[in-house]
Amino acid sequence: MTPEPSPAPLPRLATPADLNAVLALFDRSQRWLSEIGVPGQWGTEPFSDSVDAHTRFLSWIENGNFYVVDSDREPIGTLALSHTVPEYAREGCAERPGPALYLEALTTDPSLRGQGLGRSLLAWAEQESARQGAGWLRLDCWAGNARLRRYYRKAGFEEFGRCRLGNWEGALFERKIKAEA
Repeated sequence: MTPEPSPAPLPRLATPADLNAVLALFDRSQRWLSEIGVPGQWGTEPFSDSVDAHTRFLSWIENGNFYVVDSDREPIGTLALSHTVPEYAREGCAERPGPALYLEALTTDPSLRGQGLGRSLLAWAEQESARQGAGWLRLDCWAGNARLRRYYRKAGFEEFGRCRLGNWEGALFERKIKAEA
């Protein structure tokens, strides 16, 4: 008899004490993206060296919008979930139905790719959206990342538009959330 797989760990709210470990996780993810030919997703400057990244992540944490999944007390996955649409995506989302939650900063440890952690984080974000009464879950990724765009479509998201941040062009996605029973 094959044992049941253990359930994916649940996200917890991050604290300021998590910041350096979270930035290190993003540095690893960023290196992996560059290695597979997708440097445009997050650029090439390490998150741990970026004052903007420190500020953005700390703001998410302090506002109670940033979640971490741990293994052996180290972050292996993250996401930010908020009712606030990022400024660069506001124009693209302006005519979309609401209410919605916006998902950002979704990553998993590169050594765990293909083990379903990303899917479980998306499923958790959908459940949290339903719990908070949001009818939609929205997110974006670099428009040049065809692999990630396919991943989101396979996960049930529909691509509905584009957004810009300087020279970076993003693809906008959304998924209708079923109300909690």
